[in-house]
Amino acid sequence: MMSGGIEGLAAGVPSGVSREEAAHQLENVFLQLLVKEMRQGMSGEGLFGGGPGASIYEGFFDQHMAEQLSEGAGTGLRESILSTMLADDAKRTPEKAS
Repeated sequence: MMSGGIEGLAAGVPSGVSREEAAHQLENVFLQLLVKEMRQGMSGEGLFGGGPGASIYEGFFDQHMAEQLSEGAGTGLRESILSTMLADDAKRTPEKAS
């Protein structure tokens, strides 16, 4: 069972996924939710109107904006998550005496 909070992330990274990729994905999901909440806070019918299929375009928009925001240096959230994961790894791995 995974422990709560960011500390539990290191234990929950599936095999085959690097810590860096997992941190990037988490940053991306967070930004997508942030963009979605900001967009939903707009008054009126929003960016895509209220017609059929608008929610699909809104989802595409949220995903694309999150990807663009996390490119390059991103928001710094990725580095913070990664350093927490690595610190948690260090706590779990006993130091070997030389």
